[in-house]
Amino acid sequence: MAPRENYLFYILTEVKWLFDSYVLAEKTENYDEMWFEFNNVPLKWNVPIGVQFDTLIGLTEKHKDLPWCLTFHYKGFPEEQVLRLEGINCFKFHFINSLKESQSLRLGSATEILANL
Repeated sequence: MAPRENYLFYILTEVKWLFDSYVLAEKTENYDEMWFEFNNVPLKWNVPIGVQFDTLIGLTEKHKDLPWCLTFHYKGFPEEQVLRLEGINCFKFHFINSLKESQSLRLGSATEILANL
């Protein structure tokens, strides 16, 4: 189970750990080819899990699709539809930057965020 506010890259390590033993060793560290999908729709690394769930399932139908069954891929990345995960920390930095930007817009400074990093 993953929190709705979380991003897929935060659960990637756990998912990889479950499936790495079934994949060729050279594929297990190739993060830029890994991706998730639901019903043949690639999921985005930079959008929270809950937002993607609500968008693809809908608020009225969500009780039918819980738990959310996703497919995890080690290859065949859909480059035209999803931003590539360039290393495990790529979107963590993206998230922190977005957080700093929103704090700056809200309060005029990101010092509170920077002090807690």
